[in-house]
Amino acid sequence: MGILRDELVPSWIEYLIEGCINIVYKNNKMALFNIFASLDKFIELLNENIFDYYITNYNRIIKKFSKTADDKADIGEFLKIKIKKIGKDNRRIIEKLRDALKEVGINGNDEFKKMFSLIKQVEEIEEIRNKIGHGEKVLRNIDVGEVFYTVLTVIFSVVEYKDFESNNWETVII
Repeated sequence: MGILRDELVPSWIEYLIEGCINIVYKNNKMALFNIFASLDKFIELLNENIFDYYITNYNRIIKKFSKTADDKADIGEFLKIKIKKIGKDNRRIIEKLRDALKEVGINGNDEFKKMFSLIKQVEEIEEIRNKIGHGEKVLRNIDVGEVFYTVLTVIFSVVEYKDFESNNWETVII
């Protein structure tokens, strides 16, 4: 059905809803496109929050971790490189996702091994999405249910800081 026009809903949720509507009408290409747009917007929002954190806390971080003037310079340079990388908008979505997951402590965390195995699927979905976006022919069948599951699992795992793939959503679905 959609959502009310005046609802304050993050745009990534609106794209998810649009994807669901496309599924109902069996428009799998647009469903995939919108579901992936949802993940893209979620990653953008996550990166914006990380960027804002470093900008807002720049001086506090330097003060907290530096013992000497050299430390202060090194930490300042480290933060500038990190801020520049996060603020760079022309990176692939998968690169932004990996960096954001590292920043929030998921990338490399053994507790998220199962969820992180979905990242390869996200790369494949991104390739299909790019073909759709550029008007190229997509030769393989699109399992939008699998796309939807993958995107939701990644998003919910980040939001809840819990690997939903490792327990098949048992903590949510009773």
